[in-house]
Amino acid sequence: MSSGSENPPLLDPDELDRLCAALNGDHEACHAFVLSFCERWPQRLKTLRDSVENIQIVGALDAALSLKTSSAMLGALHLNALSGHIEDALRESDRERAGHLLTQIREVGERTVALLHVRLAAGPQEH
Repeated sequence: MSSGSENPPLLDPDELDRLCAALNGDHEACHAFVLSFCERWPQRLKTLRDSVENIQIVGALDAALSLKTSSAMLGALHLNALSGHIEDALRESDRERAGHLLTQIREVGERTVALLHVRLAAGPQEH
């Protein structure tokens, strides 16, 4: 049985290009932003997990919104969608759903960070 919905791709490379363009084509600044996201990923995930597990709704919402915003800026579409879903679950006090989403966020986040590292290693993309 199909749920009728597909997961969005991990990464929209065009969004990274838009980010770089918004930074006036400064590839070093774009690289630094992406690298910062990758380096901060473990702490972001820990903050979100700890807040959800300790029922600290304000902290969990803050962590979810931070992840949602930063993933949107990078074009991390699947991570962005999951961040929105966990935000909804938290607002609805659905701890079971939030816990399930944490597992998905961890898995998708790790795959996204790995893909971003590949993109960083490839250097600026020319079109």
